[in-house]
Amino acid sequence: MKLSDPLGKFQHCLAQAPNDVFRCSLTMATHANPNLNVERYQQIMSDWCEQLEQRLESVEDMRMRIEHLNLFFFNELGFKGNQNDYHNPDNSLLNEVMDSRRGIPVTLAILYITLGRSVGLPLEGISFPGHFLVKVMLPEGMVILDAYNGGLCLDEQTLAEMLVKNHQGASAHELLKVLESASTEEMLLRVMRNLKGIYAKAEEQEHQLSVLNMMLSLSPDLTDERLERGLLLHEMECNHIALSDLRHYLIETPVDPTNDVLSLVNRLNGQQQPAIH
Repeated sequence: MKLSDPLGKFQHCLAQAPNDVFRCSLTMATHANPNLNVERYQQIMSDWCEQLEQRLESVEDMRMRIEHLNLFFFNELGFKGNQNDYHNPDNSLLNEVMDSRRGIPVTLAILYITLGRSVGLPLEGISFPGHFLVKVMLPEGMVILDAYNGGLCLDEQTLAEMLVKNHQGASAHELLKVLESASTEEMLLRVMRNLKGIYAKAEEQEHQLSVLNMMLSLSPDLTDERLERGLLLHEMECNHIALSDLRHYLIETPVDPTNDVLSLVNRLNGQQQPAIH
């Protein structure tokens, strides 16, 4: 592990703070800015948490705490969804989001959750299809919040309509399933999937490879990303390294003998007969 490179920094952060989605997200952003001062942004967040905590010293009611969080995060700090430039990669880089106060649902949620947890709000992320959300369990039940839209509280009907929009024919049972809490790993992968898609479309191969390396470091069983990295390495003429990923993909994924990936592996191996059975 080399702490001087983005992957090494990310792996070190995962080892040191595996459940700190804020710190790990910041560290992940070093792939775009190797000189990023992660500690500086951690201090900024600490200062924000302290300011919010001071305002809530005498506030015990959870709903009132949420209202204060919303006022501080959206009104005073000025965070909002970047609707005018949604697919800008900066929206997925936490340091850039903290500087511009603009982001996408998942990065705004990470900041919102971090602030909320600092003042005793048990906020959790929800990897909702098409739109990352936040939830909190209160004595009266589950409350769903949208950090992309000013902390808007979403009712069951709105959530059902959002789900159907992204998944035709979805049922009430599926709605309950997608409202499950997202793990730190799932939240980080959500951010990185956004980034790798943007980089792939822009043909920014080095950045795309960096993100794929971090994704597979975090979750080695991602077969789609394993294939994507193998094909990307082949495009970059790193065939020896590409073969390892492509072989791994073929072992994990049943394929037809005419499969393009199998043909590519055989060609790279210089073989005429299938090398994988």
